[in-house]
Amino acid sequence: MTMLKNPSAKYRPFPQIDLPDRQWPGRTITHAPRWLSTDLRDGNQSLIDPMGAEKKTRFFDLLVSVGLKEIEVGFPAAGATEFDFISGLVRSGRIPGDVLVQVLTQSREDLIKTSFESLKGAKAAIVHLYNAVSPLWRTVVFGMEKPQIKEIAVAGAKVLRDQAARFPGTDWHFEYSPETFSTAELDFSLECCEAVMDILAPTPEHPIILNLPATVEAATPNIYADQIEYFGRNLPNRASAVLSLHTHNDRGTGVAAAELSHKKAAATATGFAGCFAYLGAAVAGGPLGAITQRWGWDSFLMTLTGCTVIVTILMLPLWSVKSNPKHIVADGEAPVKVYAPVTVL
Repeated sequence: MTMLKNPSAKYRPFPQIDLPDRQWPGRTITHAPRWLSTDLRDGNQSLIDPMGAEKKTRFFDLLVSVGLKEIEVGFPAAGATEFDFISGLVRSGRIPGDVLVQVLTQSREDLIKTSFESLKGAKAAIVHLYNAVSPLWRTVVFGMEKPQIKEIAVAGAKVLRDQAARFPGTDWHFEYSPETFSTAELDFSLECCEAVMDILAPTPEHPIILNLPATVEAATPNIYADQIEYFGRNLPNRASAVLSLHTHNDRGTGVAAAELSHKKAAATATGFAGCFAYLGAAVAGGPLGAITQRWGWDSFLMTLTGCTVIVTILMLPLWSVKSNPKHIVADGEAPVKVYAPVTVL
């Protein structure tokens, strides 16, 4: 197939948000948000060779020593390694009393039940439920209409509610993601979130976390900021929800999208998962593309191999470095919540 003379013609402009009285441009960020590290889950799953239980345990201890108070520890239904690591953290008493752990699960009954089993005995935990809601996923992946997609979210929320009742000794917190939020219709995302809230009945004292991910960064940061402001304005029972911003960095603007959106979203949890990893990929893409185009794929692989060797040599001095308790940062209460993985590369 021959290439188009003008490849840009096959792309439609990303639609603007009808928000003529947007307020976020004139706002100033005055409070630090809450942070959630997703390195042990979102960061780990992006690795060619994911961490085993021993490495994940060391990483968990590092995140705790840094001062993080909310840590996503994994996807327990993904397999025995994840499940055993998470349940081991709980059984060993390794989770400090002031640290809240989180697990992720798709909206499927068997996976949700496995997630709760992995946290049996925990003092407190967040269970994060998600299902994709955008048109592409509805038509191509699921072959479903909007009511069927919403029913997936509702069914999952009911399982969350019922499973939490089985373990009354744990202080359960719930999170829901209309996955692919940034490329979905805003009103449909609101509809799904409202339906989940109706089932889980959050309150201002015990709010639900609504995670609004830019799963694929398809627009400029100002569009995402508009989406967040529109969502926050139109969400019923807004006082009973914390908005979580989970931006990715496909276009190299993940941090900007999070910061612009945070200017309007009060009590927001911002998560730019593996942002430094994505940023590195964006910076490296140009030179690697030029090498491949000029000298071919063998040169590309040789370059990656050489970079791996150099990075390994540079990291060797850190092998025996121990954490310094003098540098542990006390994490005080902040009026704004930010969900963000602090990927260490």
